[in-house]
This record gives sequence, C-alpha cells and structure tokens, in this order.
Amino acid sequence: MKKLQNKILAGFLPLVIIPTIIVAVIFLYVLIDDYHDDSKELLSQSIRGVVTELNLLELNLLHSAQTTAMRKDISQMLESNNISALLPLLQEIQTMLGASLIRIVSPEGFVIANENMAIPENGKKFRFYPEILEKVLKGEDVTAILGTRKGIVCKAFVPIKTDGKPVGMLQVGKILDNEFLNQVKDKYRVDGIVYNGDLPQASTFTDSTVLNDDDLKVLLADVKKSNTQIIREMTLGTSRYYVVAKPLGYEKKLSGVLMLALLTDEYIERMRGLVVGSLILLALLVLISIFISRRISLNISKPIGELSKVTQSIAEGSTLVTVNIKSQDEVGVLAYSFNKMIGELKKYQDHLTELVEEKTMELTKTNAELVKEISERIKAEEQKEQTLNLLQNIANSVPGAIYQFRLSQDGSSCFPYASAAFRDIYRIAPEEVKEDASRVFTLLHPDDYDSLFASVRKSAEDLTQWQHESRLVFDDGTVRWAHGNAMPQREADGSILWQGFITDITERKRMEQALSEQLQILKLISEVDIVLSLNKSMNDMLQRCCEIIVIYLKMAFIRIWLLNTDTNNLELQASAGIYTHTDGGHAKIPVGMYKIGKIAEEAKPHLTNSVQTDTRVSNKEWAIKEGMAAFAGYPLIFEGLVLGVIAGFSKNELTESSLNALGSLSYNISIAIKNKQAESELIIAKKQAEDKTREVVKINEELETEISIRKGIEAELHDMNVHLEKRVEDEIAKMRQQEQMLIQQSKLASMGEMIGLIAHQWRQPLNALALNVQDMNEAYIYGEMDEKYVEKSVNSSMQQIGFMSKTIDDFRNFFMPTKKKVQFDVNSAIEELLSMFLQIFNKSDIDFSVKVEHDTVLLTEGYPSEFKQVVLNILNNSKDAIISKIGSDTNKHGKIEINLCNNESKSKIIVSIKDNGGGIPDDVIEKIFDSYFTTKGAEGTGVGLYMSKTIIETNMGGSLTVKNVDGGAEFVISLNTSGGNDRA
Repeated sequence: MKKLQNKILAGFLPLVIIPTIIVAVIFLYVLIDDYHDDSKELLSQSIRGVVTELNLLELNLLHSAQTTAMRKDISQMLESNNISALLPLLQEIQTMLGASLIRIVSPEGFVIANENMAIPENGKKFRFYPEILEKVLKGEDVTAILGTRKGIVCKAFVPIKTDGKPVGMLQVGKILDNEFLNQVKDKYRVDGIVYNGDLPQASTFTDSTVLNDDDLKVLLADVKKSNTQIIREMTLGTSRYYVVAKPLGYEKKLSGVLMLALLTDEYIERMRGLVVGSLILLALLVLISIFISRRISLNISKPIGELSKVTQSIAEGSTLVTVNIKSQDEVGVLAYSFNKMIGELKKYQDHLTELVEEKTMELTKTNAELVKEISERIKAEEQKEQTLNLLQNIANSVPGAIYQFRLSQDGSSCFPYASAAFRDIYRIAPEEVKEDASRVFTLLHPDDYDSLFASVRKSAEDLTQWQHESRLVFDDGTVRWAHGNAMPQREADGSILWQGFITDITERKRMEQALSEQLQILKLISEVDIVLSLNKSMNDMLQRCCEIIVIYLKMAFIRIWLLNTDTNNLELQASAGIYTHTDGGHAKIPVGMYKIGKIAEEAKPHLTNSVQTDTRVSNKEWAIKEGMAAFAGYPLIFEGLVLGVIAGFSKNELTESSLNALGSLSYNISIAIKNKQAESELIIAKKQAEDKTREVVKINEELETEISIRKGIEAELHDMNVHLEKRVEDEIAKMRQQEQMLIQQSKLASMGEMIGLIAHQWRQPLNALALNVQDMNEAYIYGEMDEKYVEKSVNSSMQQIGFMSKTIDDFRNFFMPTKKKVQFDVNSAIEELLSMFLQIFNKSDIDFSVKVEHDTVLLTEGYPSEFKQVVLNILNNSKDAIISKIGSDTNKHGKIEINLCNNESKSKIIVSIKDNGGGIPDDVIEKIFDSYFTTKGAEGTGVGLYMSKTIIETNMGGSLTVKNVDGGAEFVISLNTSGGNDRA
C-alpha cells in the first residue's frame, strides 16, 4: 500500500508544486519589473513637472519684463540719459517683481544700470550670449536659463522701445535657489540639486556627504560631456535613489546641471515585504498541496487496498470475505457490487471465476481513468485560483481602476467587476455597484450627464472604443475629474459589456486650466495694449478696454470713471457687460462716497470674492438677486496722482491671476489716460501757438517797413566794413608775427640748458671716437691693422658720428617754427620732446611716467613744434616748483605724470600733466596765464604760460586750464581730434 501511495504522491506532487513555483517566480519578476517601471514613471512625471515649473517661471519673468519694458518713464529716462533717476526705479521694480536681478543694456552692449544701484563702467559690455542681444534688438523676446557670477538664473530678455525703435534691452532674472527646489520637492516629492560649474548652487539635501558623493560627480561629468539628460540608480548617503541629471542652458551652450533624486527606499521596503509575503505564501501553498495530495492519495489507495486484499483472498479461493467500504462514490458502488458479487459467487462459483477476471480488468481500467480525472480536476481548480489571484494583484497594482460595465437591453446597468481602486475614485465600494450602477451616475456633474450617456450609446451602437472625461461632484462639495477608456462586446443575451479602466485626472485638468488661464490673461493684456496704442478718442478707447476685459475675465460688467479735479467727482466714461449705459445714479460719484469713491480717496484697490457679505457693498439685495459673487476695483494712478477708478462685478469668483491681470491693466490704462490728457493739452497749446503766430506775422509786416529803412543805413556801413576788415587782417598778421617772436624768445630762453644737454649727448660718442683713434695708432705700431680692422673702426666711428648728427637735427627741428597746420600724433610729439629733454629732469631727481588709455584717438591738427614748446613750458614750471619745494631733501623725489585719453564721444584729446610741486597759491592761480606775470621774480619772464595758452586756444582751437590737486598742480590741455566728430 505504501508503494502505491508513494507512486500517487510522486506523480501528483510535481504537477502541483512545479506550476506553483513557476507562477510565483513569474509573479515576483512582474512585481519587481513593475517597481522599476513605476519608479521611472514617477521620476519622469517629476521631470515633466519640473520642466513645467521652469516654463511657468520663464512665462512669468517674460510677462514681468514685457510689462516693465513698456513703461514710458523707463524709455524717457533712457532717452534723456537720466541714469540717476533710473537706478532707484530699477530697485523698486525688482522688489515688486521679486526678481533676483534686473538690468538695462544699451544697443551697443553696455550695461547702463543694474540691481546693485551702481552705474557700471562704460567699458563693461554685455558679456554673455551676444546672440541674445542681437535677437532682442530685432524685436524678439528671449527666455533662457544661463550661468552668471551669481549662479544659474532663469532670465527673460525684452527690448525697450521708443517710437517702435529699440533703445535698449531689459534683462530680468530669477536665481534657481533653495526656495525653488523646495517648492519642487513639496510638489513632486523629489530632491534637487542645481550645479553651477562643479559646485552645487542650491540643494534640498542637508547631508554634505551626499553632495560630495563620487557617483554624483561622475554623473555630473558625464552630463557635461554629452550635454544630454541621463538617468541612473545609485546610493546617496544611506538611501537608494533614482537620479536624473538634466543639462541647463541656452540653445546648445551648457550653463549648469539640474539633478532630481527620487527616494526609492519606500518602494524597496514595500517590495521586500511583498517578496517575503510571496515566499511565505508559496511555502504555505506547497505545504497545502502536499497535505491535499497525501489525503487524496490515501482516499484513493485505501479503498483500492481493501479491494486488493479481498481480491487476493478470492484469488486464494475464499468466498467468506466482504469489502467494508461505505462511501457514495464510484469506489463505494464498486465495493457494493463486489460484496454482491461475492454472494453470487457462493452460488455460481464456477461461473464467478470467469466473471471476476472480466470485472477485475474493467475495474482496473475504471480506477485508472478515475485517478486521471480527479488529478485533472484538482490541477484545473488550482490553476484557476492562481490565475484569479494574479489578475487581482495586477488590477490592484496598476494606476486607476480596472472594471467591467454591463448595459442590459432593459436599460439597467451594473459593474460586474471593479478593482479596489474603484473605491478611491468614486468613494463607493465595488460590491455596492455589482448589481446596480445608479449610485455612480448620481455623482456626475449635471453639465456632463448628457454627453457621457451619449458617448455610451454611440459606443454600444457601433461597438467602438469608448472614451470620456467627466466631473464627479461629492457630498462635501469636492469636484474631481475622471477619464474612462473601455472596449465593448455584445453578450449572448443582447447586453453590452465594456471592459476597461478609469483614472483620476484632476491634477492634470488643474494644470491645463492654470496654463489656459495664463494664456488667456496674456491675450487679454496684449489686446488691451493694442487698443491703448491706437489713435482713438478717450471714451472709445476706455469703452473698448471694458468690452475686452468683460470677455476675457468673464465678468458681469466693468466700468471706468475719470476724476474731474474741478468738482472732485468721479465721472463715468465707459461701461460694458450687462450694463452699458453711462448715465444714471453712478454717472457722477463724489470722492470718498460709496465703494468707488473710497477707492479713489484711499488710492488703494478693493477686492472681494464675498460680495454678498462685504461691508462696502451697500445694495446687497441687488447682489443676491443678480447672483454677484466677486468685486474688484483698482485706482487709476499715474506718478502718484489718482486719475480715476476701474471696477466691476463678477458672478464667479475671481482667481488670483485674474486680479493680478486687472491690476496690471489698471496701470497700463492709467498711462494711456495720462497720454490722452497730455494730447488734449498739446492741442490747446498748439491752438494758442497758432494765435501767437498770427500776432508775430503782424509784427513782421511792421518790421519789414522798418527793415527797408535800415537797408539804406546798412549800405553806408558796408563801405566802412570793407576798410575795417582789411585793417583787422593786418592787425591779426602783426599779432601772429609777434606770437611767433614770443615763441622763439621762449625757446631761446632755454637755449643755455639745451646747449648743455647737446654737450652731454655728444660727450659719450666723442669719447668713443677718441678711443677708436688711439686704438688705431696702437694697432699700427703692433702691426694689427688690416682691412678687417680698418672696416670695423670706420663703421664704429660712423655710428657715433650719425648719433651726433641726429642730435643736432632733433634740436634744430625743435627750434624751427611750424608755418601751417598739419596732422600729427600727440603721443609721438610728447615722446620726441622727452627724448631730447629727459636728461634735464633726471638730473633734478624727478620721476617721469606717460600713460595712454587703450583705444585712445591721438591724431589732431595744429602746429607740432609750438605744441612741444607748450608741453616743455609746463614741464619746466613743474620742475622749478618741485625743486623749490623739495630743496636739498634727498629723501623726497619729484614726480610728474602725463596721462592721455579721450572724452566719451572721442571728439577731444585730453592731455593731463600733474606734479607734486606743492600747487599754485589761490591768490595768483587766476593770473597764471596773464602776459608778463611770473612767480619766479627776476628769474621769470612771464611769457611762457601766456604764450602756451595763446598757442593752444587761439592757434589750435583747444583749451588750457590749471587746477590744484593733492600735493601739486594739474595742467589740462584739450584738443580736437582729427575727424573725431565723425568717429563719435
């Protein structure tokens, strides 16, 4: 018997245990794969959410920049170059917008003003992305995420225009800081890091070991190298994360990297629990299978054993045995037949032997078929149960609810099957709608009821896929969106059975609504700005603005009042919506009266979404009757002056974005109103000017008579002027001759020092010539003189003689006056002068420095020889002052600085000569350029500085001034550049 039982178990158990293990392994594999897919999908949703947040941030910045750039006061300040007034305005705008940085750039790329309340140097150009500046100056608006010294910044660039022409670029930026990352974390449950270069700019991680993790650094390097998004799973600190690294930048230029990390510890722990539970369940299934198999094998083998014993006894010839089996199955029937057969055997033993053999063969075959049938039934039942469990687990794991919906021919409906998630969506247990689906339909929004049933009828008629989005309204007032998708099939009884899934799409709908609302507001502002820019009358302009606002913000009505300063009344100018009249009780409202008058008096907006309980709404019966829910009123203010009020009612609550849009429009309308008022004042002024013109014409007619009289007098004066002009020309020629004589006198006054300087310049070459002559004599005596030696001595002597000749030419050119104006380089003229006279100043222990600013225009037209004389006169005065101040003190050194630069337009060359000679006494500084005035006593002539001023201002059209600076005096020569006006 044991052998039979073991054989049954050995054949039966593998058929049960092996499929169980296979199903369990498949289940675990699907579970783990779903975990990875769910994690990646959640991370992808987070990435899309963050990208949406960045797009919204760029849209908000762009709208703020566009609104700011359209401000008239900014363009006016740029036109008038009033930077000092522009700087505090930028700070105010930055605070109002909540921006991290704001700056204005000129069309040439210079930063004119920024958020630091400082005017940058003109040489500081717009350093990053010149293509952005080029696009903006063509009229395009640009948004980008860029790297700056402050970090990774989301920026918006818009043109500042005057009369349609770009006069600059406005840049508004928001740094991607910890606040932004924390908002993303709260909304999408992901940690974030913003990298600026190799260092984190902002992070939601507080553990420094995470920020210094080597895997993160490798991922950062890979993203920089490939400039593409990368997703990896890694361990940061003590936790496991899915990490995505997204490059940030403009076009293909990388500015920084944004990393988002999804914590997977919760999913791993849940997965471990499911795996352990699955293994325990598998072990229980195996044990149960073994137990059931054993019971089945016993139930099968025991009766067969009894039959086997009786059969054996009969085979041995005994007819007294009976089978003690009382079951109602086939074995029991067999035992009953067996006992009956044994009774018959007592009577028919001979015949029974043959019959037993035949029946035994049939019984054996029957038993084999019975065992096979029982095994197949058990296996089928177990497979069916396992399949149902697997499907149930899958249904509970997928997002949304899986369901079956049956529509019978009599119109009744039900949900034969719904997964557990059905309860989360409808707040109804699946078993409550298994027989009747009417509870679900009571949750439908009234506006969606007909469209849903129409789509169900069409799907049933055509047997096509059913899809529909509808709203569910719950008892607590909550409204949720649900999306259904199912495929229909016709049942045998004529009913239609749909199988599909339902998901909650409320969050998606909210995001779509928010985005749609933002786009509507942008369109509203754009259309109103277009109306404000058209050449319409005041009333037509305001009326059209009201009509546009009513359409876009879906307000019941909106009105605009303008302030009459003479009567201090608000006068109704425009009305749109359910009320379009501009007369009646609200046509004129005193300032301070009612809610409209109080808005003007307080110069503050009044906003409410509870009109029927608002204390400022006097006629609450009207508000309840008309179903008004919200009120918004804004003062129309321009440069601190109240121009009027814009206000209106809505039957729906006004969102924050709608209120912000209305506030922004109130400012734009205020500017337009002020412009219209200015146009009216201009027309009046033009009329007054025309009246004045007529008066002037009359006066001109009177003057013509007087002019005809004076012409006779002018003819007489003409002859006198002809002779006078000749006398003036003669006197000018004499003065020019005298000036040349004074210049030569000034040059000759330094003749003694110059001759000494020439002697000093010649001393070294003369010594070299003497040595050459002596060496030639010795070479001849010692027989060293050959052709090569003679050639070398001649070349050396000629070099020294050439240097001496050049020295004579330099001094001769210096003393030679320039007869006509020529173009010359100011820096070269100064360098030539110093090459001749630097030794004089070196002997006096005076340090010299000459500095020329980069990109300085140095060409001018004039008299170079006279210009050198002017510079020499100033240098000699500085030298004498330094020697007089320092005296014999060897610890002090004289210092003279010469600086050359241009003015901003590069139309002037500025030559500054500064010394540390103690300066000029205040009581004589005004007389320093007078002729024959000197502070040197008998040693001075009083001609040098007088002639210097005459040469620069009279002959060369420039200017020569002097002022005292710290420890000395500064002479400033200003000359016109050659063609400088064209370059400017």
